[in-house]
Amino acid sequence: MNGNHPLADSSAFGHIALETPDATDDRLEIAGLGARSHAFAIDWHIRFLLALTWLLALGFALQSPEQLRKVFDHEFSSPDTWL
Repeated sequence: MNGNHPLADSSAFGHIALETPDATDDRLEIAGLGARSHAFAIDWHIRFLLALTWLLALGFALQSPEQLRKVFDHEFSSPDTWL
């Protein structure tokens, strides 16, 4: 490595040049606003589907709407009643 900052080797805006330990030079394109926003939307869809799957699995595991309501109930009992 030549000790320079990786951005100093960049030949054009929007790209970054990296020197790897095996002395090969790689030129990588930096993702733009469109690519990043598209990835963000996909990530949120994946998170939504995982949360929905988790809630459905919880509902089937409890097999009762009343039990599901108790799980998400905000009233907490005292530790004395746990036993």
